[in-house]
Amino acid sequence: MWDGIPECLHELFERCLSTQPGNRFNEFASMQRALLEIYQAEFDEEYQFPETEVDDSAEWWSDRGMSFYWGLGRYASSEKPFKEALKRCQAIPGRKIDQANCLGNLGSVYQDTGKFQEAEVNLRDALDIFRAIPGTEIEQARCLANLGNLYSTTQEFSKAQEVLEEALKICGQYPIGTEQIRNACLELLKKLQEV
Repeated sequence: MWDGIPECLHELFERCLSTQPGNRFNEFASMQRALLEIYQAEFDEEYQFPETEVDDSAEWWSDRGMSFYWGLGRYASSEKPFKEALKRCQAIPGRKIDQANCLGNLGSVYQDTGKFQEAEVNLRDALDIFRAIPGTEIEQARCLANLGNLYSTTQEFSKAQEVLEEALKICGQYPIGTEQIRNACLELLKKLQEV
């Protein structure tokens, strides 16, 4: 397992890969300190970090939100990055699609954290922006499907059915690229019929 890895790093790697939470580093800074101690012991000098520029772009914030949301399943932690991305997109003319995507992401975050009213507002705002932009029909279908999921969760079944059927209509007009949306809508509609 340790082929090619210097012996001085074995303990550090074992802590990183440990299945026991108590054995792992509880924060990045503690792992960084351990690496610096190893560096100093091996090379008998302190490591100097290069000066780096922090990326403060909408894309960076959006990617960070996606990492928390999809990568780590930390839905509440993804709210701030998505809000920061939205703020930056709103400050730059011509970024309406990006604004709508941020609003849609926030809608998903709020739904997954039980803030259903905020979820609906953000998803509706995203849908309104997409509807004003030609060529965003697939994004509109995705927003409608997400609203259908939200309304199903909040037991507003007639609203759910209405938006899901609208999403399916769009999917029928744009069969390529909407397969997942169509399948999700059909599955939700099937569940609604069982209620």
